[in-house]
Amino acid sequence: MKYIYQSVLISLIGVSSLFAQPEVYPWSNISGIRMDGELMELNSSLCVVGADWSDVQKSAREKAWYQYQRRGATQSVSLTMDQFFFNQSVEDLGAGRANVRINFRNEADTAIIGTFFVLGLPSSRYSIDDLNLMDPAGISSTREIPVSPGEILHGSARGMRISGPTRNLEVVIN
Repeated sequence: MKYIYQSVLISLIGVSSLFAQPEVYPWSNISGIRMDGELMELNSSLCVVGADWSDVQKSAREKAWYQYQRRGATQSVSLTMDQFFFNQSVEDLGAGRANVRINFRNEADTAIIGTFFVLGLPSSRYSIDDLNLMDPAGISSTREIPVSPGEILHGSARGMRISGPTRNLEVVIN
């Protein structure tokens, strides 16, 4: 299955939908949000990109040490990939909202391009042509949204909207 990959710098992320219930794997990846019994695929991962794109590490079941905990409506994961440490909490806010909080720290002096929260969306449901940045700053309106893994869109935005024929996804950065 083909996926559209869009990266968002790690910070406070909110994902809005109708009657959401996030599904989180113990190694931090969010598989989707269940709405009215149907899983809306997201396929998220935490990612560290090395200085020259030659070393890209993504969170996955057998690629990291992780500890999972669930307390009420919040699922929390502590994750270690080499010398990189992440804490992620995914809170089901009800009424169509989920809140993802991610903290990152590094114990060693390392040259990296950045740490990212990556969403892999099924191309059968979403199109890169239907991705819009919300309140972009420092980004030219004529600039293309990056589509290959080696490109980064420099600037900031309040979030992004991705539309599909039957589904819409909104990611808001607080």
